[in-house]
Amino acid sequence: LGNGGAEKLIVELSNQLSKDNEIILISFRDIQEWMFFPKKLRKNIKLIELHKRKGFTPNLIYRLIKIVKEERPDVVHIHLISTLKYFLFIIPLFRRVKYIYTIHSNFNNGEDRKIFNSKLNFIKDIEFVTLSQTIKSEFSREYPHLKFSVINNGISHNERDIVEEEINLYKLNDKTKFFLFVGGLNVEKNIPLLLDTFNSLKDENIKLLMIGKDTTSTQEIYNSVMDNKNPNIIYLGAKENIIEYMKHSNALILSSIREGLPIVVLEALMVGLPIISTPVGGLVEIIEDKKNGFLAKDISEEALLEAVNLFLNLKDKEVEKIKENNISLFKEKYSIEKCASSYIKLYNKEKI
Repeated sequence: LGNGGAEKLIVELSNQLSKDNEIILISFRDIQEWMFFPKKLRKNIKLIELHKRKGFTPNLIYRLIKIVKEERPDVVHIHLISTLKYFLFIIPLFRRVKYIYTIHSNFNNGEDRKIFNSKLNFIKDIEFVTLSQTIKSEFSREYPHLKFSVINNGISHNERDIVEEEINLYKLNDKTKFFLFVGGLNVEKNIPLLLDTFNSLKDENIKLLMIGKDTTSTQEIYNSVMDNKNPNIIYLGAKENIIEYMKHSNALILSSIREGLPIVVLEALMVGLPIISTPVGGLVEIIEDKKNGFLAKDISEEALLEAVNLFLNLKDKEVEKIKENNISLFKEKYSIEKCASSYIKLYNKEKI
């Protein structure tokens, strides 16, 4: 339950569902002080920590069996492939339970193949959820023997936090433009492309604010950020109050090579922030040029730089229209209430 988008969804979905249901949330690893989202869990949610350490931990299987026996759940909703691996030992023992697995990113040809291609017959008992129609199509083509549904992610409105004074420290004048990146410093977020793109921009009145914790297994990506000498690229570290930074930014930017339907994009929609992104995962279904922001033509510096410049050349009225469109789209499709309602229908075997 760290500070990523999937973890934020799990906590907010649990909170929403707990209004009318009994929710037990299992965290494989210990809850630690630096984790933002567990602190926001409603008090009526039962939280169980399994104290998992690195590597495969066989005794977790027995602990999970005991929990399922004692709690007798109607639905087990699983997140993250490392968690699903353990439940492959549990599912045959409790066939009356409905099992849901949410896939939080687009198709990866290597990482998940062993599980999805499993010859175990009960794998077909799992209802797999993707975050967009595009991602569903990718998985359905590869694994036609499995069931895939689409449920959009959702978020709730965050509490207001004041960061205006901090942002003003980086302003040169009232014309300073702030692009905001939010995410882990990992391979999937394609940080080198992001840095190269903004190093190519020579306008000192264009700033890149980077928010995120170093989550890479090596220091290479983190070091590339810290060693960058461009004064217009500002690394802020991990932040809890993302929404407030969005309110003081001009656009959200993503340079990813792999995504599902990022929570940070839904947060941007909620506050009307224009979005500039590479064409990956569910983002291709959200972003239309000049309607929600700009979608790069491909995953290259030239394409992302072109999208940034197209945004910078917009007139004020065009930017305001994008903001209006994004707020409307969020209200229509991406609230946590709509997300939770769709999962309830799936839990109850109703049509989504």
